[in-house]
Amino acid sequence: PLPSLLLPLATSHQVVRSILQQRAVVGDDALHSTTVSGTVRHLWRTERLRGFYRGIVPHILRSTPQASITLVAYEYFHRIIIRER
Repeated sequence: PLPSLLLPLATSHQVVRSILQQRAVVGDDALHSTTVSGTVRHLWRTERLRGFYRGIVPHILRSTPQASITLVAYEYFHRIIIRER
């Protein structure tokens, strides 16, 4: 339950982080701020809540298989360790 509650915060954090990492001017679209608070304010003013979840679908498509493989591997090795006791 807790990880599912934290996913929206993590996703919006990743959007803000990637915007800050792209400090170069891309075409005519210059970054308006180089601080976290300035970037958050700019995102809220220009795109509202939708702006904080930009790219969530590719993120989920990329991270779900990885998390599934990790879970399967954990369960597999956990069962092996439990049997050896």
